[in-house]
Amino acid sequence: MIARDDERSLAISRVVCRLVKDGHELGEVRSDVVVVDGVERKVTIMPEHWVDRLVLAAERGAFERMPEDRIVERLLSPPVPA
Repeated sequence: MIARDDERSLAISRVVCRLVKDGHELGEVRSDVVVVDGVERKVTIMPEHWVDRLVLAAERGAFERMPEDRIVERLLSPPVPA
């Protein structure tokens, strides 16, 4: 989804970066250390429901019809109770 070199992919990348930045400020992301090929790396982990919402937004065409700020706002909003 974000590996392509087109405007939609760039928008998705910018939204992911904003989610991590804003989510960190809100205390919603966590950091962890993983070992890859014997090298420790610090990773940032966002809540799984954000990833689910991001995929749904992409599938429903949000990146073609909504400003990135609005997408981030919607992804960061609390889940609607069932």
